Amino acid sequence: MKTIVKSAWNRCGVALSKTFRGMGLLPMSCWSVAHGQDAPATGAIREIAWKSMFSPERYGVCSGLFAVILAATPAAWSQTATPIVSFDPSKVSAGKDGVPYLECQRNSDVSTSSEVRFNFDTAKPLFAEEPEFYGGLDITDSGTTLVPTPQGGWRLHTNNPPSWPNYPAVFFNGNDTSSQANYYNVTVLYVWKKAGFAGVKGVQTVKFNSSSTLGLSIKTWFTAGTEKAKPAEIRFVLRNGSRYYVSEAKFSFPQDGTLPPDTVFDLADFNNNPKPGKRWAAFEPTATSFGLPASFDWAAVDFNNVTEAGWIGQGSGVDFRLFGFSTFNAAAMAP
Repeated sequence: MKTIVKSAWNRCGVALSKTFRGMGLLPMSCWSVAHGQDAPATGAIREIAWKSMFSPERYGVCSGLFAVILAATPAAWSQTATPIVSFDPSKVSAGKDGVPYLECQRNSDVSTSSEVRFNFDTAKPLFAEEPEFYGGLDITDSGTTLVPTPQGGWRLHTNNPPSWPNYPAVFFNGNDTSSQANYYNVTVLYVWKKAGFAGVKGVQTVKFNSSSTLGLSIKTWFTAGTEKAKPAEIRFVLRNGSRYYVSEAKFSFPQDGTLPPDTVFDLADFNNNPKPGKRWAAFEPTATSFGLPASFDWAAVDFNNVTEAGWIGQGSGVDFRLFGFSTFNAAAMAP
């Protein structure tokens, strides 16, 4: 194979030399052209050189050689993106005995008439089915009329067989009994860990590049309709090594609480990008305090060691409200 490639390489060089001489350019090797190292051949001239090099009528050996090389190129050279998280609750195994949902397998750490909290925990998954994901939830009431939410209030609903709320989603509920005299704020943080990333099994380091993407489909979300409540917004979260970052890009909700069904929030070209809307800020979620920080220090971040991917959302409500999403996707640099 080595001898064949070397012979074809030499023949390719001869063919290209003829092309470049005819164009008034210096002779160059296939390698320099393929890697953009041909200083004289730029712009339209370079395009002509490429077309000549890959013309099967005149230089079939070059196109054939590059076909062999590309076919043998290690996957590690790829700069395209590959899905690492493709979460869809409709594809998760349903509960036992035909029950179309799974209840959160964790118990709340705080459960009172003023606060319900599931600590942010990346050790125990939220639900006992793959793909595993983790998180924390905090619901705080402006008074003391919050209905303590048992673990059944946080569900992964497959909707198979169909039942309320009649769509697949991961959701939790808030419930206040004051007839709207009080309201509650909610904060939820979801993350998917590297150990469960698809498409990169066995890869020591997961990286993002300009082709990487993040996407979220929001099913139901609310605001309480009062300026005293937290503004309703959703941002992406990434963990690079051991440090968490939150995206400058956000999805904001109308103050009246209305939201079109299946609202999609996407982010692309965010890696190491200094443009507004593509930057990130470090934040430090703890077990008991994992809400958005009061201020942000936005900067470009090179995600060269991604260990978690997810999103954070905050909102508010009165009476009984559901807060849920239907899909989450993340794509990283192909291994």
